[in-house]
Amino acid sequence: MTARYLAGGTSFLAALLGSTAAWADLKAEDVWQNWVSYYESSGMTISGQQARDGDTLVVSGVTMTSEVPDSSVRADLGEIRMRETGNGRVEVTFPAEMPMSITTKSPSGETGVTTLAMTQTGMSLVASGAPDNMTYDVTAPDVKIMLKELTVDGTAVPMTFDIAMSGIKGTSTVAGTGTKTLSQNMAMDKIAFNVAASDPSAGGNFSAAGEYAGMTFTGSGTLPAETDMADMNKALADGFAFDGTFGYTGGSAKFDFTDQTGSGSGTFSDQGGSFKVGMGATGLAYGGGSKGLNASMTVPDMPFPIEFSMGESLFNIQMPLRKSDSAQPVGLTLKLVDLAVSDGIWGMIDPTAQLPHDPATLIVDVTGTGKLGFDLLDPALQAPGATPPENPGTVESLDIKELLLRAVGAELSGTGAFTFDNSMGMPMPLGTAELKLKGANALITKLVAMGIIPEDQAMGAQMMLGMFAVPSGEDELTSKIEAKEGGQIFVNGAPLPPMFQ
Repeated sequence: MTARYLAGGTSFLAALLGSTAAWADLKAEDVWQNWVSYYESSGMTISGQQARDGDTLVVSGVTMTSEVPDSSVRADLGEIRMRETGNGRVEVTFPAEMPMSITTKSPSGETGVTTLAMTQTGMSLVASGAPDNMTYDVTAPDVKIMLKELTVDGTAVPMTFDIAMSGIKGTSTVAGTGTKTLSQNMAMDKIAFNVAASDPSAGGNFSAAGEYAGMTFTGSGTLPAETDMADMNKALADGFAFDGTFGYTGGSAKFDFTDQTGSGSGTFSDQGGSFKVGMGATGLAYGGGSKGLNASMTVPDMPFPIEFSMGESLFNIQMPLRKSDSAQPVGLTLKLVDLAVSDGIWGMIDPTAQLPHDPATLIVDVTGTGKLGFDLLDPALQAPGATPPENPGTVESLDIKELLLRAVGAELSGTGAFTFDNSMGMPMPLGTAELKLKGANALITKLVAMGIIPEDQAMGAQMMLGMFAVPSGEDELTSKIEAKEGGQIFVNGAPLPPMFQ
């Protein structure tokens, strides 16, 4: 509708009237049925007793349950009131406190029961739209989740835990009557947590607290009408998909502990980060990272604090999940940029300060394609005694977009691109990689002077470098590696020496 509002005066009026007509059809019962249908599609159940009170649908004794192998979740939401506001919208109000219990069974047979309570003040949820295309706008000044009790086989575990969230705002849309499409945008001013636990028998204690600001979430998904969400392999085959991205602008955390070896503590802070996850027909993709990390820890048996900082960290992975005759994307990204450690750590590694103590960087960015020869999430493969698949799959292509290792005065960088012929059993590569190494000889000389590398081994390493690389500048080497037809490998235009074939 927003696009129609922007079209001009006449279109605005037409859109407004059209929207109002659609809103007029939305009843409180439509909202409740939308919840029931949505949670059923998600593999959960919501139930309650319905009664009309004028313009309000009162649903009492509301419970939400979810059952998965070795785990169950139950939330008692109490009485929920859905009031028709007269303009096609439905306002939903919740109790101030809603209890929740989670029951799990460990592989060793222990049963754990976690009892939680969620409290809220001033939460507002307004539904609008049509029964088959419903939008929810939510605001919540304060929401808290507190651990009431944790037991293992009926014995209480001494532990406290709470999460406090403030300034929540967001919009969610659920469309469709059978298969449903979802979209969501949420923001939160701040989230804070506190946790404390003790083990009287071992004399141990642990506590932690943290706070993160500027939280955001955007996501979308597809829920098939007829599927079993407990069988993710089937759900993917039926069209299940989702993707979501979490972000925050900065945060900090601290912890301390005591055990039989002594006590310790630590602090962490960063300047923001993100986490993303997606699953669907093209496979699984997830990852996350942060910027401006600073950390400090003290632990028993260490005479000085462990301190480090990092300008940027990033991890991403992409992989197929289902068997396919066509190539699917794969990828791996790892970034540790400007990692710096404290003088105390350098004093253990380099007590005479012969090495450069500049921040280190590691970057690996690889993409490609591959074929999976089996369904990775097939429940039959998870069963005890299951036979491993005969055809695990093949790698079809590999692109080295960036390779960089910079540390202690030396730097290795490179790029490359390869395809693979899998017709002969063993994958045969075809492509080129180019590498550059700076500062290697200076580093080897310093390592010999420090006594870390014997001189004869250093000479052997330098001879090896001479076989695979050519000089391209002062203490700079380059290497071009080519994989050609017939399994031939060339290094800087010359065949790979027989001793390495």
